[in-house]
This record gives sequence, structure tokens and C-alpha cells, in this order.
Amino acid sequence: MASNLLKANERIRPQYKTYSQDVKEIAVQAVAEGRTTCYKAEQCYGVPAATIRRVVNGSHAVDVKMGPKTVLSMEQENKLAK
Repeated sequence: MASNLLKANERIRPQYKTYSQDVKEIAVQAVAEGRTTCYKAEQCYGVPAATIRRVVNGSHAVDVKMGPKTVLSMEQENKLAK
């Protein structure tokens, strides 16, 4: 029984997205058009229902990126890479 419990210093790490931006857009479009529900879109496309719901309700944009904004522009980054 004790082997199933997490130790005090262990934690469960969250799993981050495993779907592409295109698949997310297709799932959101299907729900927005009323062709399916958020739950069925989650099962079909692998995009979390909460993510689809936030985009459809307008609290998040479709192309939201995780993490902080970039400091350098693509032009500056390419210049440094050369």
C-alpha cells in the first residue's frame, strides 16, 4: 500500500500539449460551427475540452503560445546565428 503513495519530494509532472496547431484549429472550428461538442472533439482530435472551450468562448485566441514572449525578433535572432 505504501508503495503506491508518492514520497514527500516527488510530484506529478503535468503533460503538455501533444497536438498540432492545425488540429487545434480544426477542433475549435467543429465546435464553433455546432458539428460536435467539446467532449467529442477532445476524444476525436486529442485536444483538451477545456482548451477548446476557452477558445470558442473567446477567453483565449486560437494561436496562443505557452511561455514568455521572445526578446529578440526573428531578424535579430538570424543575425546572431550567422
